[in-house]
Amino acid sequence: MVTEEKGEPPQPAENPDLGQSGSGVSGTDAEESGFGAGEDIAWSALSSLLAGLILWLGIGWLLDTWLNTGRVFTSIGVFVGFGLGMYIVYVRYGRGPKTPPDDRSRN
Repeated sequence: MVTEEKGEPPQPAENPDLGQSGSGVSGTDAEESGFGAGEDIAWSALSSLLAGLILWLGIGWLLDTWLNTGRVFTSIGVFVGFGLGMYIVYVRYGRGPKTPPDDRSRN
């Protein structure tokens, strides 16, 4: 039973099953589950691709509805969204590590 003193907020009971962060996944659990930084990057890249595609598809659909042009802008939106999504993934993850310039080239 948790007792309260006057003027102090109640403290939550400690749960030994939770990690220090309280997330429920300790460091050893995360390592055993197989999730790692590579998988985080893959999910982030996939969500960037899908977000770009869905956003520009929606913009194209709205333009087609507004201008009554059939599916012209919707199809353009699909290609623009996929292209911009690929570009964002390349900018974020495809450039590789940054290396300092070589000092020998400054003669």
